[in-house]
Amino acid sequence: SEWKEEEIDAAGFRIELVLRSIRYLTSKKILSGHLHLVVPQLVKLIDCLVLLSSARNISTESKSGYMAAHNLTLFAINTITILLTSTESSLYYAGTSYNGASTLSARTAQPLMRLLRNGRLNIKIGNAIIQLLCVCARNLGVQWIHLYHASTMDALDMWEKQLYFECVDDDQLSSRSSSVLRYNETVERINRNLDEGSRELSQGNHENQSKFKLTELSSF
Repeated sequence: SEWKEEEIDAAGFRIELVLRSIRYLTSKKILSGHLHLVVPQLVKLIDCLVLLSSARNISTESKSGYMAAHNLTLFAINTITILLTSTESSLYYAGTSYNGASTLSARTAQPLMRLLRNGRLNIKIGNAIIQLLCVCARNLGVQWIHLYHASTMDALDMWEKQLYFECVDDDQLSSRSSSVLRYNETVERINRNLDEGSRELSQGNHENQSKFKLTELSSF
């Protein structure tokens, strides 16, 4: 069914109020232990908003309805970015052995990649999602490289092809390129940290072996 401008305005006001409340509660550290319930629902919200902002679901009588859904989508994406970079998301949940930021990032990444592949996203929303994927990558570290990097590159490639097909202008393509570059820099940083960690581990093992040999020699 077709959404009218007044329906979007009313729903959008309520959703924005909820999102602002979530941001406030996060800043006050009130949502500790509950982000694993909040973030997946916000990801589903983004899914719905992307669908809503498509031309076939919004009345063509006014462009303001489209812009309202578009801006609300960006606000929701940025809200998740705030949650995943907050100190709360780095806490361990009571009685569990997993890290909140890593777990939430893993649950967030796949739906975002699917949106890049199939959501027909414009430049601004696509860039916001890429920035959020960078946050997920940093939180997951080496796990991101092993589990998500190849899929992300595939999603980025499909999104880029869609943009070229729709003939966006040079300024928009430049904006897209900067977001992709930021993602590549994030991955390079993870790989660099991984290499440094491997060298430190190797050096530590070598030092332990040397100490062990000295201990053996001193026993004679």
